[in-house]
Amino acid sequence: MNIEDLKNYGIDVNDGLSRFMNNAAMYEKFLAKFSQNDTYPQLKQAIENKNPEEGFFHAHTLKGVCGNLSFSELLVPLNELVEYLRAGNIEDAPKLLEAVTEKYNLTKQGLELYFSQK
Repeated sequence: MNIEDLKNYGIDVNDGLSRFMNNAAMYEKFLAKFSQNDTYPQLKQAIENKNPEEGFFHAHTLKGVCGNLSFSELLVPLNELVEYLRAGNIEDAPKLLEAVTEKYNLTKQGLELYFSQK
């Protein structure tokens, strides 16, 4: 698997590389660090606790990380969740989180596969 294959996992590699000045080593370094990021579990916990303010904080943080790494498919449902929580809503957040979780897992799977073959 090469870095271009990550597009099959919702990652816009070309955009990501451009954000890192086409420095593939630096981009890979930050991609590898994503698995250590604990924002998603914190987001999930905030939604389970029905806390829209904390949920918004974690969703917005995760959105920034995903945007910087060009996780384009994950950004779509994440943007929707961020705006929902920004408005102080929480009731439908678990349903919106399901869509985020699906894309989060896809992205994480691709990264794990990529780095396991390096």
